[in-house]
Amino acid sequence: MSPDPGRVGTAEPLGPDTFDSLMAPLAPDDARAPIGVAVSGGADSLALLTLLADWAVADGRLIHAFTVDHGLRAEAAAEARWVGEVCAAHRIPHTILHPDPALSPDAGQAAIREARYAALIAACRDAGLADLALAHHLNDQAETVLLRVRAETGPAGLAGMPAVRRRDGVRLIRPLLPVARARLEATLRARGLNWVRDPSNADRRFTRTRVRHAMPALAEAGLDAATLAEIAHGMGRARQVVETACTELLAGAARLEPSGYAVVDAEEWGEPPLPLARDALARLICAVGGRTQAPRAQRLDRLAGALAEGFTQARTLGGCRIVPHRNGWLVVREVGRTPATPLEPGRTTRVDGRFTVRLSPDAPDGLVAAPLGHDGWVRLTADAPSLRATAVPPPARPALMAVRDEHGPRHVPDLGWTRADAGAGELAAWCHSPACGLAPPAFTVAPRPVDIMSRDVSHHGGAAPGRAGRETAEKDREP
Repeated sequence: MSPDPGRVGTAEPLGPDTFDSLMAPLAPDDARAPIGVAVSGGADSLALLTLLADWAVADGRLIHAFTVDHGLRAEAAAEARWVGEVCAAHRIPHTILHPDPALSPDAGQAAIREARYAALIAACRDAGLADLALAHHLNDQAETVLLRVRAETGPAGLAGMPAVRRRDGVRLIRPLLPVARARLEATLRARGLNWVRDPSNADRRFTRTRVRHAMPALAEAGLDAATLAEIAHGMGRARQVVETACTELLAGAARLEPSGYAVVDAEEWGEPPLPLARDALARLICAVGGRTQAPRAQRLDRLAGALAEGFTQARTLGGCRIVPHRNGWLVVREVGRTPATPLEPGRTTRVDGRFTVRLSPDAPDGLVAAPLGHDGWVRLTADAPSLRATAVPPPARPALMAVRDEHGPRHVPDLGWTRADAGAGELAAWCHSPACGLAPPAFTVAPRPVDIMSRDVSHHGGAAPGRAGRETAEKDREP
Protein backbone atom coordinates (compact mmCIF):
# COMPACT_ATOMS: atom_id res chain seq x y z
CA MET A 1 0.00 0.00 0.00
CA SER A 2 1.37 3.38 -0.99
CA PRO A 3 -0.56 6.51 -0.16
CA ASP A 4 -1.29 8.70 -3.17
CA PRO A 5 -0.59 12.39 -2.55
CA GLY A 6 -2.72 13.37 -5.53
CA ARG A 7 -2.11 16.20 -7.95
CA VAL A 8 -1.60 19.81 -7.04
CA GLY A 9 -4.63 21.80 -8.18
CA THR A 10 -6.42 25.09 -7.70
CA ALA A 11 -9.57 23.72 -6.05
CA GLU A 12 -10.50 25.23 -2.70
CA PRO A 13 -10.59 23.00 0.38
CA LEU A 14 -14.00 22.41 1.91
CA GLY A 15 -14.34 24.49 5.04
CA PRO A 16 -16.04 23.40 8.27
CA ASP A 17 -18.79 25.98 7.94
CA THR A 18 -19.76 24.71 4.49
CA PHE A 19 -19.69 21.10 5.69
CA ASP A 20 -21.85 22.12 8.62
CA SER A 21 -24.45 23.49 6.19
CA LEU A 22 -24.31 20.23 4.21
CA MET A 23 -24.89 18.16 7.33
CA ALA A 24 -27.64 20.38 8.77
CA PRO A 25 -30.54 18.80 6.80
CA LEU A 26 -29.10 15.28 7.05
CA ALA A 27 -28.11 14.93 10.70
CA PRO A 28 -30.21 12.63 12.91
CA ASP A 29 -33.01 14.32 14.82
CA ASP A 30 -31.60 12.90 18.04
CA ALA A 31 -28.77 15.29 18.92
CA ARG A 32 -26.98 12.51 20.81
CA ALA A 33 -27.23 9.83 18.12
CA PRO A 34 -23.84 8.56 16.91
CA ILE A 35 -23.15 8.22 13.19
CA GLY A 36 -21.30 5.54 11.25
CA VAL A 37 -19.02 6.43 8.34
CA ALA A 38 -17.72 4.17 5.57
CA VAL A 39 -14.01 4.74 4.92
CA SER A 40 -12.00 2.89 2.28
CA GLY A 41 -8.89 5.06 2.55
CA GLY A 42 -9.48 6.78 -0.78
CA ALA A 43 -9.54 10.56 -1.01
CA ASP A 44 -13.33 10.83 -0.97
CA SER A 45 -14.03 8.79 2.14
CA LEU A 46 -10.95 10.03 3.99
CA ALA A 47 -12.03 13.63 3.43
CA LEU A 48 -15.50 12.73 4.69
CA LEU A 49 -13.96 11.11 7.77
CA THR A 50 -11.93 14.18 8.72
CA LEU A 51 -14.74 16.64 8.01
CA LEU A 52 -17.25 14.51 9.88
CA ALA A 53 -14.85 14.12 12.81
CA ASP A 54 -14.54 17.90 13.23
CA TRP A 55 -18.29 18.34 12.80
CA ALA A 56 -19.03 15.64 15.36
CA VAL A 57 -16.78 17.26 17.97
CA ALA A 58 -18.49 20.62 17.47
CA ASP A 59 -21.93 18.98 17.48
CA GLY A 60 -21.24 16.84 20.52
CA ARG A 61 -21.65 13.53 18.69
CA LEU A 62 -19.66 10.33 18.35
CA ILE A 63 -18.78 8.67 15.05
CA HIS A 64 -17.66 5.13 14.26
CA ALA A 65 -15.66 4.31 11.12
CA PHE A 66 -15.98 1.08 9.14
CA THR A 67 -13.65 -0.26 6.45
CA VAL A 68 -14.68 -3.23 4.32
CA ASP A 69 -11.90 -5.61 3.27
CA HIS A 70 -13.23 -8.01 0.65
CA GLY A 71 -9.90 -9.83 0.52
CA LEU A 72 -9.78 -9.39 -3.26
CA ARG A 73 -6.47 -7.48 -3.35
CA ALA A 74 -3.22 -8.22 -1.54
CA GLU A 75 -2.91 -4.58 -0.49
CA ALA A 76 -6.42 -4.31 0.95
CA ALA A 77 -5.56 -5.58 4.44
CA ALA A 78 -2.68 -3.12 4.83
CA GLU A 79 -4.85 -0.28 3.54
CA ALA A 80 -7.56 -1.12 6.06
CA ARG A 81 -5.01 -1.12 8.88
CA TRP A 82 -3.69 2.24 7.67
CA VAL A 83 -7.21 3.67 7.84
CA GLY A 84 -7.34 2.36 11.39
CA GLU A 85 -4.17 4.29 12.20
CA VAL A 86 -5.68 7.48 10.79
CA CYS A 87 -8.81 6.90 12.85
CA ALA A 88 -6.74 6.28 15.97
CA ALA A 89 -4.95 9.59 15.43
CA HIS A 90 -8.37 11.28 15.39
CA ARG A 91 -9.61 9.16 18.34
CA ILE A 92 -12.32 7.59 16.18
CA PRO A 93 -13.38 3.98 16.81
CA HIS A 94 -12.66 1.87 13.72
CA THR A 95 -13.78 -1.60 12.68
CA ILE A 96 -12.55 -3.66 9.73
CA LEU A 97 -15.31 -5.76 8.18
CA HIS A 98 -14.85 -8.98 6.23
CA PRO A 99 -18.00 -9.84 4.23
CA ASP A 100 -19.28 -13.37 4.62
CA PRO A 101 -19.32 -15.30 2.39
CA ALA A 102 -16.12 -14.11 0.75
CA LEU A 103 -16.33 -13.06 -2.90
CA SER A 104 -14.32 -14.59 -5.69
CA PRO A 105 -11.74 -12.44 -7.53
CA ASP A 106 -14.01 -12.60 -10.59
CA ALA A 107 -16.96 -11.00 -8.81
CA GLY A 108 -18.43 -8.06 -10.69
CA GLN A 109 -18.73 -4.54 -9.30
CA ALA A 110 -22.43 -4.99 -8.57
CA ALA A 111 -21.79 -8.07 -6.41
CA ILE A 112 -18.92 -6.34 -4.61
CA ARG A 113 -21.02 -3.24 -3.97
CA GLU A 114 -23.93 -5.30 -2.65
CA ALA A 115 -21.65 -7.26 -0.32
CA ARG A 116 -20.08 -4.02 0.91
CA TYR A 117 -23.45 -2.43 1.69
CA ALA A 118 -24.69 -5.58 3.40
CA ALA A 119 -21.60 -5.70 5.62
CA LEU A 120 -21.78 -2.00 6.48
CA ILE A 121 -25.47 -2.06 7.29
CA ALA A 122 -25.16 -5.20 9.40
CA ALA A 123 -22.27 -3.61 11.31
CA CYS A 124 -24.27 -0.43 11.92
CA ARG A 125 -27.22 -2.40 13.22
CA ASP A 126 -24.99 -4.47 15.48
CA ALA A 127 -23.42 -1.26 16.84
CA GLY A 128 -26.79 0.43 17.35
CA LEU A 129 -26.12 3.05 14.66
CA ALA A 130 -29.15 4.26 12.71
CA ASP A 131 -27.17 6.46 10.29
CA LEU A 132 -24.25 5.74 7.95
CA ALA A 133 -22.43 8.52 6.07
CA LEU A 134 -21.20 7.71 2.56
CA ALA A 135 -18.67 9.72 0.53
CA HIS A 136 -20.39 9.90 -2.86
CA HIS A 137 -19.63 13.28 -4.41
CA LEU A 138 -20.50 15.46 -7.40
CA ASN A 139 -18.36 13.47 -9.86
CA ASP A 140 -19.98 10.23 -8.70
CA GLN A 141 -23.38 11.82 -9.25
CA ALA A 142 -22.41 12.87 -12.78
CA GLU A 143 -21.21 9.35 -13.61
CA THR A 144 -24.42 7.91 -12.17
CA VAL A 145 -26.52 10.13 -14.45
CA LEU A 146 -24.60 8.90 -17.50
CA LEU A 147 -24.93 5.28 -16.38
CA ARG A 148 -28.68 5.77 -15.93
CA VAL A 149 -28.92 7.20 -19.46
CA ARG A 150 -27.13 4.11 -20.73
CA ALA A 151 -29.45 1.83 -18.73
CA GLU A 152 -32.58 3.57 -20.05
CA THR A 153 -33.95 4.09 -16.55
CA GLY A 154 -36.14 7.02 -17.56
CA PRO A 155 -36.58 10.40 -15.85
CA ALA A 156 -36.54 8.96 -12.32
CA GLY A 157 -33.11 7.45 -12.93
CA LEU A 158 -31.75 10.76 -14.18
CA ALA A 159 -32.32 12.17 -10.69
CA GLY A 160 -29.21 10.21 -9.72
CA MET A 161 -28.44 9.32 -6.12
CA PRO A 162 -30.59 10.72 -3.31
CA ALA A 163 -29.01 12.60 -0.45
CA VAL A 164 -30.78 10.23 1.96
CA ARG A 165 -31.87 6.64 1.49
CA ARG A 166 -33.13 4.04 3.94
CA ARG A 167 -32.01 0.45 3.69
CA ASP A 168 -32.79 -2.34 6.12
CA GLY A 169 -33.41 0.05 8.98
CA VAL A 170 -30.30 2.18 8.43
CA ARG A 171 -30.36 5.69 6.98
CA LEU A 172 -27.66 6.24 4.34
CA ILE A 173 -26.66 9.90 4.09
CA ARG A 174 -24.54 11.51 1.36
CA PRO A 175 -23.50 15.01 2.47
CA LEU A 176 -20.85 15.43 -0.25
CA LEU A 177 -23.05 15.05 -3.35
CA PRO A 178 -22.74 18.75 -4.28
CA VAL A 179 -18.93 18.73 -3.79
CA ALA A 180 -16.42 18.02 -6.58
CA ARG A 181 -13.75 15.37 -6.11
CA ALA A 182 -11.01 17.98 -6.60
CA ARG A 183 -12.21 19.90 -3.56
CA LEU A 184 -12.07 16.80 -1.40
CA GLU A 185 -8.51 16.14 -2.50
CA ALA A 186 -7.67 19.79 -1.79
CA THR A 187 -9.20 19.36 1.67
CA LEU A 188 -6.84 16.48 2.43
CA ARG A 189 -3.80 18.32 1.07
CA ALA A 190 -4.65 21.32 3.24
CA ARG A 191 -4.67 18.98 6.25
CA GLY A 192 -1.42 17.30 5.22
CA LEU A 193 -3.08 13.94 4.66
CA ASN A 194 -2.36 11.40 1.94
CA TRP A 195 -4.75 8.75 0.66
CA VAL A 196 -4.70 5.37 -1.05
CA ARG A 197 -5.68 4.57 -4.59
CA ASP A 198 -7.62 1.43 -5.49
CA PRO A 199 -6.34 0.13 -8.86
CA SER A 200 -9.79 -1.27 -9.67
CA ASN A 201 -10.95 2.34 -10.10
CA ALA A 202 -8.83 2.45 -13.26
CA ASP A 203 -9.91 -0.95 -14.58
CA ARG A 204 -11.62 -0.30 -17.92
CA ARG A 205 -13.42 -3.63 -17.78
CA PHE A 206 -15.94 -1.87 -15.56
CA THR A 207 -18.58 0.35 -17.15
CA ARG A 208 -18.31 3.10 -14.53
CA THR A 209 -14.57 3.31 -15.08
CA ARG A 210 -15.05 3.72 -18.82
CA VAL A 211 -17.61 6.45 -18.17
CA ARG A 212 -15.15 8.16 -15.82
CA HIS A 213 -12.46 8.19 -18.48
CA ALA A 214 -14.93 9.69 -20.95
CA MET A 215 -15.71 12.64 -18.68
CA PRO A 216 -12.87 14.95 -19.87
CA ALA A 217 -14.06 14.68 -23.47
CA LEU A 218 -17.63 15.39 -22.39
CA ALA A 219 -16.44 18.40 -20.38
CA GLU A 220 -14.75 19.81 -23.47
CA ALA A 221 -18.12 19.57 -25.21
CA GLY A 222 -19.76 21.52 -22.38
CA LEU A 223 -21.15 18.55 -20.46
CA ASP A 224 -18.98 18.61 -17.37
CA ALA A 225 -19.65 17.00 -13.99
CA ALA A 226 -21.30 20.11 -12.55
CA THR A 227 -23.69 20.33 -15.51
CA LEU A 228 -24.65 16.67 -15.15
CA ALA A 229 -25.15 17.13 -11.41
CA GLU A 230 -27.36 20.13 -12.17
CA ILE A 231 -29.44 17.89 -14.45
CA ALA A 232 -29.75 15.40 -11.60
CA HIS A 233 -30.89 18.19 -9.28
CA GLY A 234 -33.62 19.32 -11.69
CA MET A 235 -34.77 15.78 -12.39
CA GLY A 236 -34.78 15.13 -8.65
CA ARG A 237 -37.26 17.96 -8.15
CA ALA A 238 -39.42 16.54 -10.95
CA ARG A 239 -39.12 13.07 -9.44
CA GLN A 240 -40.48 14.34 -6.13
CA VAL A 241 -43.63 15.60 -7.87
CA VAL A 242 -44.20 12.32 -9.72
CA GLU A 243 -43.48 10.29 -6.58
CA THR A 244 -46.15 12.14 -4.62
CA ALA A 245 -48.73 11.44 -7.33
CA CYS A 246 -47.53 7.83 -7.57
CA THR A 247 -47.99 7.26 -3.84
CA GLU A 248 -51.53 8.63 -4.05
CA LEU A 249 -52.35 6.40 -7.05
CA LEU A 250 -51.08 3.22 -5.39
CA ALA A 251 -52.75 4.04 -2.07
CA GLY A 252 -56.13 3.87 -3.80
CA ALA A 253 -55.51 1.25 -6.47
CA ALA A 254 -53.05 -1.33 -5.08
CA ARG A 255 -52.64 -3.56 -2.05
CA LEU A 256 -49.40 -5.35 -1.20
CA GLU A 257 -50.19 -8.57 0.64
CA PRO A 258 -47.95 -9.95 3.41
CA SER A 259 -47.67 -13.13 1.34
CA GLY A 260 -45.64 -11.15 -1.20
CA TYR A 261 -48.03 -10.48 -4.08
CA ALA A 262 -49.93 -7.33 -5.05
CA VAL A 263 -53.57 -6.83 -6.05
CA VAL A 264 -54.47 -3.91 -8.34
CA ASP A 265 -58.00 -2.58 -8.94
CA ALA A 266 -58.35 -1.58 -12.60
CA GLU A 267 -61.07 0.99 -11.97
CA GLU A 268 -59.04 2.74 -9.27
CA TRP A 269 -55.94 2.52 -11.48
CA GLY A 270 -57.79 4.32 -14.25
CA GLU A 271 -55.74 5.82 -17.09
CA PRO A 272 -52.76 7.51 -15.47
CA PRO A 273 -50.34 9.46 -17.69
CA LEU A 274 -47.37 7.41 -18.85
CA PRO A 275 -44.74 8.85 -16.44
CA LEU A 276 -47.05 8.11 -13.50
CA ALA A 277 -47.98 4.63 -14.74
CA ARG A 278 -44.30 3.85 -15.33
CA ASP A 279 -43.26 4.79 -11.81
CA ALA A 280 -46.20 3.00 -10.19
CA LEU A 281 -45.43 -0.19 -12.11
CA ALA A 282 -41.79 0.12 -11.13
CA ARG A 283 -42.74 0.23 -7.45
CA LEU A 284 -45.05 -2.76 -7.77
CA ILE A 285 -42.42 -4.83 -9.57
CA CYS A 286 -39.64 -3.86 -7.16
CA ALA A 287 -41.79 -4.66 -4.11
CA VAL A 288 -43.00 -8.03 -5.41
CA GLY A 289 -39.77 -8.95 -7.19
CA GLY A 290 -37.45 -8.12 -4.31
CA ARG A 291 -35.60 -5.59 -6.44
CA THR A 292 -33.91 -2.31 -5.59
CA GLN A 293 -33.55 -1.19 -9.22
CA ALA A 294 -36.51 -0.76 -11.55
CA PRO A 295 -36.65 -2.45 -14.97
CA ARG A 296 -35.74 -0.36 -18.01
CA ALA A 297 -38.14 2.47 -18.73
CA GLN A 298 -38.87 1.19 -22.24
CA ARG A 299 -40.06 -2.15 -20.88
CA LEU A 300 -42.20 -0.47 -18.24
CA ASP A 301 -43.74 1.72 -20.94
CA ARG A 302 -44.66 -1.35 -23.00
CA LEU A 303 -46.33 -2.92 -19.98
CA ALA A 304 -48.19 0.31 -19.21
CA GLY A 305 -49.43 0.37 -22.80
CA ALA A 306 -50.67 -3.22 -22.57
CA LEU A 307 -52.55 -2.45 -19.35
CA ALA A 308 -54.15 0.61 -20.93
CA GLU A 309 -55.38 -1.53 -23.82
CA GLY A 310 -56.94 -4.10 -21.48
CA PHE A 311 -54.56 -7.06 -21.58
CA THR A 312 -55.96 -10.58 -21.40
CA GLN A 313 -52.81 -12.70 -21.09
CA ALA A 314 -50.17 -12.78 -18.37
CA ARG A 315 -46.97 -10.86 -18.95
CA THR A 316 -43.59 -11.01 -17.23
CA LEU A 317 -41.20 -8.25 -16.23
CA GLY A 318 -38.53 -7.88 -13.58
CA GLY A 319 -38.95 -11.36 -12.15
CA CYS A 320 -42.71 -10.90 -11.79
CA ARG A 321 -45.84 -12.11 -13.54
CA ILE A 322 -48.59 -9.58 -14.22
CA VAL A 323 -51.81 -11.59 -14.42
CA PRO A 324 -55.41 -10.49 -15.21
CA HIS A 325 -57.57 -11.18 -12.18
CA ARG A 326 -61.22 -10.33 -11.56
CA ASN A 327 -61.64 -6.55 -11.80
CA GLY A 328 -57.96 -5.84 -12.18
CA TRP A 329 -54.69 -7.71 -12.12
CA LEU A 330 -52.14 -9.32 -9.86
CA VAL A 331 -48.39 -8.90 -9.60
CA VAL A 332 -46.85 -12.17 -8.40
CA ARG A 333 -43.27 -13.40 -8.12
CA GLU A 334 -41.99 -15.63 -10.92
CA VAL A 335 -41.34 -19.02 -9.34
CA GLY A 336 -38.48 -19.84 -11.70
CA ARG A 337 -36.75 -16.54 -10.95
CA THR A 338 -36.80 -16.94 -7.17
CA PRO A 339 -33.56 -18.45 -5.83
CA ALA A 340 -33.47 -20.88 -2.92
CA THR A 341 -31.88 -19.26 0.14
CA PRO A 342 -30.05 -21.43 2.71
CA LEU A 343 -31.22 -20.92 6.30
CA GLU A 344 -29.05 -21.46 9.36
CA PRO A 345 -30.38 -22.39 12.82
CA GLY A 346 -30.35 -19.45 15.20
CA ARG A 347 -29.61 -16.87 12.50
CA THR A 348 -31.68 -14.21 10.75
CA THR A 349 -31.58 -14.33 6.94
CA ARG A 350 -32.83 -11.99 4.22
CA VAL A 351 -34.75 -14.00 1.64
CA ASP A 352 -35.27 -12.80 -1.94
CA GLY A 353 -35.06 -9.15 -0.90
CA ARG A 354 -38.60 -9.47 0.54
CA PHE A 355 -38.64 -11.53 3.71
CA THR A 356 -36.70 -11.63 6.96
CA VAL A 357 -36.53 -15.18 8.30
CA ARG A 358 -35.13 -16.52 11.54
CA LEU A 359 -34.86 -20.17 12.50
CA SER A 360 -34.75 -21.25 16.12
CA PRO A 361 -31.37 -22.56 17.35
CA ASP A 362 -32.72 -26.12 17.53
CA ALA A 363 -33.96 -26.19 13.91
CA PRO A 364 -32.30 -28.85 11.75
CA ASP A 365 -29.53 -28.05 9.29
CA GLY A 366 -30.07 -28.09 5.55
CA LEU A 367 -33.26 -26.01 5.39
CA VAL A 368 -33.83 -23.49 2.60
CA ALA A 369 -36.42 -20.84 1.82
CA ALA A 370 -37.85 -21.27 -1.68
CA PRO A 371 -41.17 -20.94 -3.52
CA LEU A 372 -43.80 -23.60 -2.99
CA GLY A 373 -44.04 -24.19 -6.75
CA HIS A 374 -46.81 -25.94 -8.67
CA ASP A 375 -45.72 -29.41 -7.52
CA GLY A 376 -45.45 -28.22 -3.94
CA TRP A 377 -48.98 -26.82 -4.04
CA VAL A 378 -50.33 -30.13 -5.36
CA ARG A 379 -48.53 -32.10 -2.64
CA LEU A 380 -49.58 -29.63 0.03
CA THR A 381 -53.28 -29.70 -0.82
CA ALA A 382 -53.22 -33.48 -1.11
CA ASP A 383 -51.99 -33.55 2.48
CA ALA A 384 -54.29 -30.73 3.65
CA PRO A 385 -57.30 -30.36 1.29
CA SER A 386 -58.74 -27.54 3.39
CA LEU A 387 -55.96 -25.26 2.13
CA ARG A 388 -57.68 -25.12 -1.27
CA ALA A 389 -60.11 -22.66 0.33
CA THR A 390 -57.34 -20.14 1.02
CA ALA A 391 -57.99 -16.52 0.08
CA VAL A 392 -54.68 -16.42 -1.79
CA PRO A 393 -55.64 -16.21 -5.50
CA PRO A 394 -54.62 -19.21 -7.64
CA PRO A 395 -51.92 -17.38 -9.68
CA ALA A 396 -50.12 -16.42 -6.46
CA ARG A 397 -50.22 -19.82 -4.74
CA PRO A 398 -47.16 -21.43 -6.41
CA ALA A 399 -45.13 -18.31 -5.53
CA LEU A 400 -45.84 -18.58 -1.80
CA MET A 401 -42.56 -18.95 0.06
CA ALA A 402 -41.88 -22.13 2.03
CA VAL A 403 -39.21 -23.53 4.29
CA ARG A 404 -38.11 -26.73 2.59
CA ASP A 405 -35.91 -29.74 3.24
CA GLU A 406 -34.92 -32.66 1.03
CA HIS A 407 -38.43 -34.10 1.38
CA GLY A 408 -40.28 -30.97 0.23
CA PRO A 409 -42.18 -28.17 2.00
CA ARG A 410 -41.74 -28.18 5.77
CA HIS A 411 -43.40 -24.88 6.68
CA VAL A 412 -45.62 -22.54 4.63
CA PRO A 413 -45.98 -19.58 7.00
CA ASP A 414 -48.51 -17.62 4.95
CA LEU A 415 -50.90 -20.57 5.03
CA GLY A 416 -50.22 -21.41 8.67
CA TRP A 417 -49.14 -24.92 7.64
CA THR A 418 -46.41 -27.07 9.19
CA ARG A 419 -45.62 -30.62 8.16
CA ALA A 420 -46.54 -33.22 10.76
CA ASP A 421 -42.95 -34.33 11.37
CA ALA A 422 -41.62 -30.76 11.76
CA GLY A 423 -41.28 -28.94 15.05
CA ALA A 424 -43.79 -26.14 15.49
CA GLY A 425 -41.15 -23.85 17.04
CA GLU A 426 -38.52 -24.26 14.32
CA LEU A 427 -39.57 -21.07 12.56
CA ALA A 428 -38.86 -18.31 15.07
CA ALA A 429 -39.71 -15.36 12.81
CA TRP A 430 -41.10 -14.79 9.32
CA CYS A 431 -41.61 -11.17 8.30
CA HIS A 432 -42.57 -9.66 4.94
CA SER A 433 -40.25 -6.64 4.64
CA PRO A 434 -39.46 -5.76 1.01
CA ALA A 435 -36.54 -3.42 0.49
CA CYS A 436 -38.79 -1.24 -1.67
CA GLY A 437 -42.43 -0.78 -0.69
CA LEU A 438 -45.34 0.91 -2.41
CA ALA A 439 -44.93 4.11 -0.38
CA PRO A 440 -41.18 4.65 0.01
CA PRO A 441 -39.70 7.70 1.74
CA ALA A 442 -39.61 10.77 -0.48
CA PHE A 443 -36.60 11.19 -2.75
CA THR A 444 -34.16 13.61 -1.11
CA VAL A 445 -32.51 16.01 -3.54
CA ALA A 446 -28.97 17.19 -2.78
CA PRO A 447 -28.23 20.94 -2.80
CA ARG A 448 -27.16 22.40 -6.14
CA PRO A 449 -23.38 22.74 -6.69
CA VAL A 450 -23.80 26.50 -7.19
CA ASP A 451 -25.25 26.80 -3.67
CA ILE A 452 -22.09 25.30 -2.20
CA MET A 453 -19.81 27.51 -4.27
CA SER A 454 -21.69 30.65 -3.26
CA ARG A 455 -21.38 29.83 0.42
CA ASP A 456 -17.64 29.29 0.08
CA VAL A 457 -17.18 32.54 -1.83
CA SER A 458 -19.09 34.49 0.80
CA HIS A 459 -16.86 33.07 3.54
CA HIS A 460 -13.55 33.21 1.67
CA GLY A 461 -11.06 35.67 3.06
CA GLY A 462 -13.03 36.49 6.18
CA ALA A 463 -13.56 35.09 9.59
CA ALA A 464 -15.47 31.84 9.62
CA PRO A 465 -18.98 32.54 10.86
CA GLY A 466 -18.90 29.38 12.95
CA ARG A 467 -21.90 27.27 13.85
CA ALA A 468 -24.09 30.34 14.15
CA GLY A 469 -23.82 30.54 10.37
CA ARG A 470 -25.97 27.41 10.07
CA GLU A 471 -29.17 29.45 10.32
CA THR A 472 -28.08 31.81 7.52
CA ALA A 473 -26.98 28.93 5.33
CA GLU A 474 -30.31 27.22 5.86
CA LYS A 475 -32.15 30.39 4.79
CA ASP A 476 -30.07 30.50 1.59
CA ARG A 477 -30.84 26.87 0.79
CA GLU A 478 -33.26 26.26 -2.08
CA PRO A 479 -36.79 25.48 -0.80
